[in-house]
Amino acid sequence: MIRQINEQDIDNIMAIWLESNKKAHYFIPETYWNKNYSTIRTMIKNSEVFVYQDGEKLIGFVGVMSNYIAGLFVKEGYHSIGIGKALVDYLKTNKGELELYVYAKNTKALDFYLAQKFKKIEEKLDEYHNEIEYRMVWKKEN
Repeated sequence: MIRQINEQDIDNIMAIWLESNKKAHYFIPETYWNKNYSTIRTMIKNSEVFVYQDGEKLIGFVGVMSNYIAGLFVKEGYHSIGIGKALVDYLKTNKGELELYVYAKNTKALDFYLAQKFKKIEEKLDEYHNEIEYRMVWKKEN
């Protein structure tokens, strides 16, 4: 089931966020994620966030600001079974266009978004981390 976030979800969401970022972004020091934890926690409370719940278990979420996907995260052990796709498909039903940035070294995420029909439209250097990232866009077909 996909639904909007509620206050009781925050701790689970943040645990998934922290674990996922450290694993997927192995090329960024873990201290960066730890340092930004409280900022992201506040941002999540003030963003449009949808969670994927299986029974009582929250196993994934997506945060979006207007048409920008700020993050899509699935709990370790639940990858490649359609949860990320379900969350993106949910957004696609309500949005005519979606945009995001993904690091070039995060090849699993890059491959996932390409499979979801996102197109790479820009390559740039994230100067803070000195890493290449791609701006990707999906547009609803008429």
